[in-house]
Amino acid sequence: MEIDMASHEEEALQTFFRNVEDPSEIYKLSEKLYGMKEFQLLYECSEHAHLRINVVEEERQKNQKRLEQINNRLQQIEKLIKDDGNLPAYQKEKRELNMETVILNALPLYCKQDASANHGLKFSFAKLVINSALDTKKQRQKENPNLSESVLDEEVAKTIQSNLAQLVYEHVAESAQLLASGHVYPTALTTWKAAQERVGLLQQNFSSEYKLLIERNTLRVLEETLAKIKTRLPAPLQKRYDELNALEASGTLNFDTKGSIVDRRSFRKYDEFTLQTALAILRCISTQIAENKELRNQDRMKELKEITAKEVIAYFISGTDEREPYMRNPFQLLELANSAFHIDMQLVLGIGAQIKARIEELHQDRVERNNLRVELQQINKEAADSAVQWRTISVEQMQRAITLEVEIKIGESMDYQQHGDHKTLLFDTYKLMMTAIFDMTATTKKVNIELLIKEIEDPHLLSMLAEFAQSKVESDVVLMCGERCQSLIQEIDGLRLVRRPLQTQLDNLKSEESRLAAKHIHLDEAKAKKMEELKQEIADLPKFPEFADVYNLHQYDEMSLQIVQVMTNAILDSKVDYEKKVQHMFKTMHPESIDKKKISRDRKELEARIAELVQTCLEKFTNPDYLRKFAESMQKRGEVDITIKVGFKALKCIEGIEEQRSVRKPIEDQIAALEQEKRTLSQLKRNLEKDKEAELTKLNEQLEALPQWPHFARSQDVAQYHELKLDMLKIMLYTLIDGENDYDAKIKQQRFENPNSINEKRIAADKARFRVDLENVLNLTKQTLLDPDQLINLSRDMSNYKNHRSDIAFSLASDIYSKIRNLEEGRFQRDLIRMQIQILEEEKAELAERKKTLSKEQLAKIQEFNKELKQLDCPSYVGTANQHNAKLNQLSQILLDTVMNNLSARQEKMQPVLEMILEYTIDPTFLLSTIKTLRDAKMFPQTVSMELKCQELLLNLKETALVRIDNEKIRETLQKEKASLERKRQTLSEEDAEGLAICKLEDKCFQLLPEFSKYPNYDGLFLELAENRIRTAIAERESFKQHITSEENNLTADEISQKTQELEELVSSVTTDVMTYVTSIENGIKLAKSMRDKTEHALVVQIGLNIEEKIQAQRDLLTAYEELKEGFSKTEQQILQLSLDQSKKSAKRRENLEIQLENFKIQLEEAAKSDFTVEQINEFTLEITEIVAKSANIENQEQVLRDQHILAFKVDPKQERWDDIRNLTSDEDEWQELKESLVQYLMKREGENATQKIELLLKDELFDQCIEIFPSPTGEEEELELFEKLWTAVDQADPSKLGNLLPLLTKFMKRYFQTFQFDKIDPIMDKVQRRYPAIIADLYSQAFDLTMLNVLITQYPIVVQGIKDFKKRLRTLGLINTAWPQFFTQFKRKHKGKKKLLQMVELVGESCWDIQFMMGPKHEESENDGDAPKKAKRGAAKKAPAAKKAPAAKKEPAAKKAPAGRGKIPKKARYFPKDEEEEEEGPTPMDDSQP
Repeated sequence: MEIDMASHEEEALQTFFRNVEDPSEIYKLSEKLYGMKEFQLLYECSEHAHLRINVVEEERQKNQKRLEQINNRLQQIEKLIKDDGNLPAYQKEKRELNMETVILNALPLYCKQDASANHGLKFSFAKLVINSALDTKKQRQKENPNLSESVLDEEVAKTIQSNLAQLVYEHVAESAQLLASGHVYPTALTTWKAAQERVGLLQQNFSSEYKLLIERNTLRVLEETLAKIKTRLPAPLQKRYDELNALEASGTLNFDTKGSIVDRRSFRKYDEFTLQTALAILRCISTQIAENKELRNQDRMKELKEITAKEVIAYFISGTDEREPYMRNPFQLLELANSAFHIDMQLVLGIGAQIKARIEELHQDRVERNNLRVELQQINKEAADSAVQWRTISVEQMQRAITLEVEIKIGESMDYQQHGDHKTLLFDTYKLMMTAIFDMTATTKKVNIELLIKEIEDPHLLSMLAEFAQSKVESDVVLMCGERCQSLIQEIDGLRLVRRPLQTQLDNLKSEESRLAAKHIHLDEAKAKKMEELKQEIADLPKFPEFADVYNLHQYDEMSLQIVQVMTNAILDSKVDYEKKVQHMFKTMHPESIDKKKISRDRKELEARIAELVQTCLEKFTNPDYLRKFAESMQKRGEVDITIKVGFKALKCIEGIEEQRSVRKPIEDQIAALEQEKRTLSQLKRNLEKDKEAELTKLNEQLEALPQWPHFARSQDVAQYHELKLDMLKIMLYTLIDGENDYDAKIKQQRFENPNSINEKRIAADKARFRVDLENVLNLTKQTLLDPDQLINLSRDMSNYKNHRSDIAFSLASDIYSKIRNLEEGRFQRDLIRMQIQILEEEKAELAERKKTLSKEQLAKIQEFNKELKQLDCPSYVGTANQHNAKLNQLSQILLDTVMNNLSARQEKMQPVLEMILEYTIDPTFLLSTIKTLRDAKMFPQTVSMELKCQELLLNLKETALVRIDNEKIRETLQKEKASLERKRQTLSEEDAEGLAICKLEDKCFQLLPEFSKYPNYDGLFLELAENRIRTAIAERESFKQHITSEENNLTADEISQKTQELEELVSSVTTDVMTYVTSIENGIKLAKSMRDKTEHALVVQIGLNIEEKIQAQRDLLTAYEELKEGFSKTEQQILQLSLDQSKKSAKRRENLEIQLENFKIQLEEAAKSDFTVEQINEFTLEITEIVAKSANIENQEQVLRDQHILAFKVDPKQERWDDIRNLTSDEDEWQELKESLVQYLMKREGENATQKIELLLKDELFDQCIEIFPSPTGEEEELELFEKLWTAVDQADPSKLGNLLPLLTKFMKRYFQTFQFDKIDPIMDKVQRRYPAIIADLYSQAFDLTMLNVLITQYPIVVQGIKDFKKRLRTLGLINTAWPQFFTQFKRKHKGKKKLLQMVELVGESCWDIQFMMGPKHEESENDGDAPKKAKRGAAKKAPAAKKAPAAKKEPAAKKAPAGRGKIPKKARYFPKDEEEEEEGPTPMDDSQP
């Protein structure tokens, strides 16, 4: 039954194979079979799928090739159609090809998958097979636990080999990938050996193909080269070339340059396959070792390490008689060694030896390849020379060139240079080997290390290994490497000393030979013989290492320093470790069992070795850069004594170099100048003068006689070690500070742990030693560092360093200050001399333009100045005045910050620091910036000192600025005089010329002063200072108030009262003092506002009163100056008037006036002018009085408050101020007196608004004054209201004074009647007629007379309307029967020429009438609507219905425009119809006949 079942399964499987052709479907079935553990069926599926995939891949390649052919043919057909036309044959073939393309593209997807997809599918089947075999092994182990694992592994291997043979042999990549999975055990080596052999075979075939490719390409290039000279390849070479092309055509070789065969990465792929296979097997071994370690199976572990792993590695890295080693890449060998590191250390050493041998082999190959390359270059050169002559080289030479090209290219491809540098590889190899040795036992370790170090010849490699050993804390190994390295360096230096001179001579002869050969000249026999002798002599010398430079005498200087550092660090590490062991011994062992003498001997021995190394370093190295590096390394370790010794040695070396430079540099400069002159003359075909040639020779001899100049120093670079000195001193100081801190921490810990072991005398001695060392270093710093920038930098760093070492900054401060001052003095002296030379040179240039020269004395001065300038010793770090000032400020800021940040040093150091700052600081702006810091710290005496110093500096600067202004005026005057004299061909007197030169010099010197000396706004600085001084006084007062409320207060009430009073007086006195130099009114107001913002109202009042005095002084200046100007103007006017009178009396009078005018002119020039206008002064007054008034009100200072209101009222009279003054004056008599004075002041004011004055005076019924200042009418509406208001007030309060208003009334009537605005005067006339009805008629009569002076015909209706209103007013007063006839009679008599107007006036009655009808029809429609007169505002008659047309009137000329301010006059006058004859009675200003 089972057999039948199996046969059914087999039959079903075959049915599946016959019906399913897609390999991916077969894989899905295989996965299901694996899950069902049907491994045998899975193997069959895998084998069938593998064959099917091969068929599919073969068909895919075939179809792809056919599609490419179709595509190429279609392109050809398209070209033929384009050239020959669309022929039927072309169309048919094109259609057939397209159909074939469609059919091929219609194939199933699995038929079109690329090679990588098929490859991946194969790999998936292989994994299933391997996993099945492994699962079978596990099942067998469960069924029979006694079975040997080796037997099971062999079964697994057979299963894999039988089912994956083709897969392994034909597709090599899977072998590494399957091994990388870690499932295959190392006992199954046969399979992987077979796979690796396949890899080797493929690599060998690939190499052969690569050689053929190189040969074919070389022949192609040769063919192209020969074609240029019309020559073909020789027959043997042509035959070989045809054979290679035939191989390509047949497809045996793929010479496509885009293919993998010429891709070096593909060429390396086989090496990568081999490496991955080896690494995978080693990982498998490591896995088994780990598993057996858990099972404690030592025998199996030993077998795996010593037999299996060794065999595997030997198989890959060792060759046989039949083959080369599979792994030849040294970089991959290193990876293999790293993988073997976790298996067995001896394996690492064996692989390391193989790497070194391989590197040496590659080096020899490179040397041989270079020789081949030289031979090939010679053949190519000969071929090129022959081609020039249209000839070729021999066939043998051509074949040799091809052979050389192939060997060189193959050798380059096997050089593995792209993986990295061989030196780095060698170092990594030794490092790995050394790491392996470190894990060995002590005896084995020492032997192996000695052997390893002994075989190394490169000092650089030993140096790196020493550093590596140091990182592993292997001090003995470090010392062994260091000693070996120093020995090798010494040996190489000895070889170099012998070889270098000979090699130099030989190189010179070779260079000469090449130079002569270019000119086709042979080297003479003697030199040729000498060259051969040198070659032989050099060949007989011991071999010189390739890694060393025969010409570089100092190649290993820096390396020597590094190795000494490493060795020193190693010994120091040993010392630290030893001390830890000793401490552990004392903690864990009984004191009697400890050999203290041995400990002492060991310590002395260590100290001696350290001292010896340090001494060697100090004796051997003189390069300050190297010594600095050594000192830095010792600083990091906290080795105080060593760092200090190295630091002193470095600075001493720098001092010696600078001394040599001071002698050498001037000689070199002179030589360079003479050499330059010599080169310049040679270009002009001239020789250097004999005396200069002799001088040049002498200078060269002097230079050669000097001591040997260090190769690392630059003789022309004066500042070469400028920064290094600072760095070295910083290192020394940091080391001392850190050492002292560490010592204190150690003592503190010792006091805590074991107080009885403290030795106070020793501690005191050690602390004293630290202080002495620090003092010595500081003294050295002052002597060594001359640049203040460096000293400031050092002070800042020390202040910011641990524990804020303010003592160092304070110790350096005085020296830095004095150095900066000396630099500034030297700078000023230098620039002063330069300015004097510049002034004389400018004068010389001016004289040269006029063809004149300087005097002998002046020329002598220029020479003397130049001599002095050369004698001045100004170092390179001398800066400008601004830079020096910035340095002073920077140092002062550092000192202040240091003191303020260090509470313990604040009380002790503040006063001396402040004294230094005040002594050396010259910049008041800096002092201003520091005042707040001191004030906030409540250091009031120091703050006051700072403020007073700042005040002194500012006053001096302001005085200097005034002097400069005077000097500028003198200079301008002298320059104008000089220009004037030059126009007259004259010169200044000697005294004036000297004065002008002095003025120029002072001006130039001023330009060289620091920037703060040219500050344009000293008033602003004074304001800032004043604010600070007042704030300081206030802060001191407030601080005392806080103190008396604190628990620390122990003062009595009297003492508190007295002190409070003193502080209040201090604030007041300071305010008084500061106002002496706050001269600017604007700044004074700012100061008052500042105090107001701080609610210091008493100070606001004090400051404000002072400012008001300054404002009054400016007002007085302005008044005095205006009076002088007025006097000057009047006098000048009088002179002009008298100039018209030629009498003697007038002439004498004019002479006196001219004298007076000249006096006025002098007074105006000399008079002090105000800086402000009247408007500005008034604005200042109002602003300050408002501020002071508010503060005085808060302080209850009523008198001051009233004075402020009075002062503001005098500037800007307002009702509110008047009321405030009245309210603040309680005494009535005093008010009357004050009021009278204010009124008088108000009356005298000019240019003010009269309306405001009158309204103000009306409030207190000052009618006479109102009438006196009432302005003449201007036509504005407000003035009528004001006059009406005044009439009403007088009428109510004192009617007897109304008569005084009548003149004003007449002015208003005249003004408004002349402008025909009768209705506007009606309201006031209503009031007048109630008091004075009798004069109404006369007033109107006179007013209408004025109106008639300039009336036009078009204005008659307005006049008639006014007369009508007047007639109504008379009727109201009951004067219609008496006054109207009289008025009308006089009116007709005076204006009888205006007949039309009189007719209209006669018609004035009680009935309604139309004035437009009276004027005629022409006025109904204007020719221009815009020219029609405006309707009267009051009482104008309405339009009547349209009347009949009147006869056409005669046109009259247009009327002229009325004067400005009168009623609007139409552009075109309109006229009534003219009567036949109108008599004129006397002349009238204007009648109807006039336009």
